[in-house]
Amino acid sequence: MFQYSLKRSQPPEQTSSHFLESTPCSYYKYEYTGVKICKYLDPRLRDWHHSEEQHQRELNVRSDERDAVAWAWVIKTDYKRYRSCRKSTSGHTVIYRPVYFKDETRQINGKFISKVYCQYWRYNNDHQYSVVPARFNNILFLIKNIILGLETEATPPRDTCCTVDRTTRQRLTCDIAHIPSGCGKIVRVQCGVIWKVFIPHDPTVPYLLITSHGIHNHPPPPPLKVPLDVLVKLHETITQRERTPDSLSIVLRLEAYHKYLTYHKNNNNRIFEDDGVNLLIVTFYREQVKLLEDSNFSSFQVDMNYKHIASNTDHKIIWGTYNQEVKMTIPILRAIVNSQSAEAYRNLYSKVFNFIATEFSIRPKWYHLHNEGI
Repeated sequence: MFQYSLKRSQPPEQTSSHFLESTPCSYYKYEYTGVKICKYLDPRLRDWHHSEEQHQRELNVRSDERDAVAWAWVIKTDYKRYRSCRKSTSGHTVIYRPVYFKDETRQINGKFISKVYCQYWRYNNDHQYSVVPARFNNILFLIKNIILGLETEATPPRDTCCTVDRTTRQRLTCDIAHIPSGCGKIVRVQCGVIWKVFIPHDPTVPYLLITSHGIHNHPPPPPLKVPLDVLVKLHETITQRERTPDSLSIVLRLEAYHKYLTYHKNNNNRIFEDDGVNLLIVTFYREQVKLLEDSNFSSFQVDMNYKHIASNTDHKIIWGTYNQEVKMTIPILRAIVNSQSAEAYRNLYSKVFNFIATEFSIRPKWYHLHNEGI
């Protein structure tokens, strides 16, 4: 359902309506205030005239492909205008050229990282360096062709924006860079549609009457945020759930939660150490750590960049591997430590391998020691 912006065009009047059996009513008249759009709005949206909901209409005209082209051309144009790099600490004065690089090392989430940077870029200098947004991973060839000068199109499509805002928004430009003039200016589009509301005075009449007159000459605006009363009720529900004890009836209704709690009732699936200074928590499933001694298991990754915990001092670590057969990343274990020192990581490795050897008789083989294994 669309949520349009409107304003009352006149004070309420007292009247009656034949459709409501001539019941005395309060009559309200509203005018739609239109929308705010980018001046480069796609013509298919700019010329959208409608008088009813059209759910099959293509609302998301701005595809990832168009965003990728615009993103790449912004960088390319900066190089052409000699503004891609700040004053370099290395003192280069020659013409800078962009470099496209795809990291062939698969990350823990199964994706690659692609970068665009100046040929003179090094760590801690002021030359251009950008990481290609992950949502463009399926269309990297477009970015590569533009950056390396293989794209024959002189400029990317300009009228490919689909920024539509409510009239209450105060921003002056959209978020998309439209070459060559930068981000598009937000302009106001007026709407001539009238909305009439008839509310009966008699509380026993279970109806009210709403009529809309005219055709909207603009795309529908985005919906408003969730109403405050809904947020309050949602917060109360969550708070009540947190305060509710895990009684037998509740746990049995939550089958997955019950299974998780009972599966982890013994110490054979976790390691926990806390001496007041050093913290080490490790959780895993036996079937997962058994992969370490599988003959077909040749490597695993240790990802120390996850930050899915609220603490500012604790750090989450994930051991995982990417399975080519199922095309998925399989976690082996998850750990939480409160230090990133070499001693903390040495302790993590030592505790894990000693624990799985003692409890499960799992002793991984290492290629540099046994000529096979990890």
